[in-house]
Amino acid sequence: MKVKTCPVLIKAAGTQDGTDDGVFEAIVAAYNVDSVGDKIVPGAFAETLDEWKNSGSPIPVLWSHMSHDPDYHIGYVEEAEEREEGLWVRARIDLDEPKAKKVYKLLKGKRVRQFSFAYDVQEGGWVDEKSADDDAAGDGYFELRKLRLYEVGPTLIGANQETELLSVKSAIGAHSTATDDGTWDGPANEARLSNDAGKDTYRKAFAWQDPDGDPDAKSSYKFIHHNVSTEGEVGAANLQACTTGIAVLNGSRTGTTIPDDDRQGVYNHLARHLRDADVEPPELKSEPTTDPAEPAQPEDKEGRAISAKDEDTLRGALATITDSIAVIEGVLSGSDSDDDTKATPAEPATNDEKSASPARPADRPDRLRIWMASLNGEVNPDSLTA
Repeated sequence: MKVKTCPVLIKAAGTQDGTDDGVFEAIVAAYNVDSVGDKIVPGAFAETLDEWKNSGSPIPVLWSHMSHDPDYHIGYVEEAEEREEGLWVRARIDLDEPKAKKVYKLLKGKRVRQFSFAYDVQEGGWVDEKSADDDAAGDGYFELRKLRLYEVGPTLIGANQETELLSVKSAIGAHSTATDDGTWDGPANEARLSNDAGKDTYRKAFAWQDPDGDPDAKSSYKFIHHNVSTEGEVGAANLQACTTGIAVLNGSRTGTTIPDDDRQGVYNHLARHLRDADVEPPELKSEPTTDPAEPAQPEDKEGRAISAKDEDTLRGALATITDSIAVIEGVLSGSDSDDDTKATPAEPATNDEKSASPARPADRPDRLRIWMASLNGEVNPDSLTA
């Protein structure tokens, strides 16, 4: 039996010791040439995954291959499949066990950043030419074509820089797709998704899934950021949607109701798309800038709580209206405070003057026009003088 250890980027672990539900997602094996000159090819895990599925037994999750110590059998794989990036797993940690709980804390605190799996080579061979997708391969590499998988788990030593812990808990793992810099209408794109499209489709369009919701229900997902065609097909990631989503994570539009432990995972998902388009994503704030007092959950006339989706929509609309009123009031207040813009009392109008168009104070409309234009992104107010 061989082992392969892989440095991972902790992508959704928080800094708290949160031991909520103990679920994580990870790419535990990538299809690139690693530091020891091996390259796993797509399909290498197909048969072994079928064998595990047919056996009815879960793939074990071990800490650093410590198979001789039962205390380090820390969990099990709930789902596993080969994806474009490599071997993906969704696993659950046994949080009722002290050592397993400690490992989960290390993952969430980003103190463990690597992953490993144990395997046997059933089919493989040396390839003389350099890998087309990896300059580090030198003049050749050993191709792993068929593997038997025994276990996966966190560890401290790495050999492959392309694997990554995708999420802890409910953030959907980041992926690279085509991107689009066009305008964005979130509700319209979400409406074009069929209500029976299924979890595989929803996970392509959204960045967060409610762990307590029905995975095949569209209402269980948040942070849609992919364009959806009129036929319901999920397309490119919209850059404006990704940027807006990060702003919501930081507290804009009254923030989000997803657990704090999931903010990092959602951020990394959205940020990956921006980086794929050579756009530097905004930073994720350590704490969202929302009001300290959490507003009570709105209820309808019969006392029933509204859905989380409708609540977010209403809060977003309220925040937009509140922000707009505050800006306009600030502009008008600023204009009134300028001594040179205060209007003098008007003389009583003559009959001729009544028939003419009313005169306007010259400065105030110009100042208001400039600020309102800046709100629409038309001008930079710092470059103008009142």
